This record gives sequence, structure tokens and C-alpha cells, in this order.
Amino acid sequence: MSICQAQESSGACKFSRVATKRVTKSVVTIKIFNLAGHEVATLLDRAELPAGRHQRMWDGRDAQGRDVVSGIYFYQLRARNFSKTMKLMLRR
Repeated sequence: MSICQAQESSGACKFSRVATKRVTKSVVTIKIFNLAGHEVATLLDRAELPAGRHQRMWDGRDAQGRDVVSGIYFYQLRARNFSKTMKLMLRR
């Protein structure tokens, strides 16, 4: 499993690529957290994805659909025995 840095695009944070290196499908979870470590949004929740490259977008909204403030956030990707947390910046 590999992950590419997030990129800002028109105010939305775009995950440029979330790709598996395995030939088999994986169950994947991607969550967004604020600096305090509180979960802000879930992009994927135990979703079964086939092998290959996948892309997910975050629109800068929390789980209730409210716009979050500009700032630094973290996204965490989990799949099988893999977990990676990366920093991203949201600018409005």
C-alpha cells in the first residue's frame, strides 16, 4: 500500500493517489483529523477496494456537512497491516 501527498485544488483537498501494491483487494479506511486529534471526517470506512489506484476527494467539510476552518489537518489511511498518517493544509 502506498500513499501520495495530498494536493490542494480550488479549496478542496485532493488525494492525488491512494494505491495498493498488492494484486488483491483490500479493506480501506481513510479519516481526516484536526490538530487536536479529533476525527473530522471519514472518506472511506472499511470499504473493500480492488487492487489498483484509487482517488478520494475531501471537500473541506466535517461529518455533519459544515465547512471546517483553514488550517493543518491529518489524514490516516488504514488497510490490513498498513497504517499511514500524513499532514495536509486546507486553505479557503
